[in-house]
Amino acid sequence: MECGFFCCRYHSELGWETVIEMVLDHYGLQADQASIYIFVAIVPVTIDACFKLWVRLLNHLSAFDGVVLSHAKKN
Repeated sequence: MECGFFCCRYHSELGWETVIEMVLDHYGLQADQASIYIFVAIVPVTIDACFKLWVRLLNHLSAFDGVVLSHAKKN
């Protein structure tokens, strides 16, 4: 379940809140709701930006990767 969540639905605010609350409950910790909102506002955006930067870097480094990525964008 976690792999599908991170691969497909990492933009879902409710999903992030649920996972954070489950992890905190598992370890017996409690967090302020504001800190969860801040985490949810920063982490998915950072992951998305890093992934897009990595894809652009791959596109410049390898011609084959660029062809594969451009073909994937068309589909």
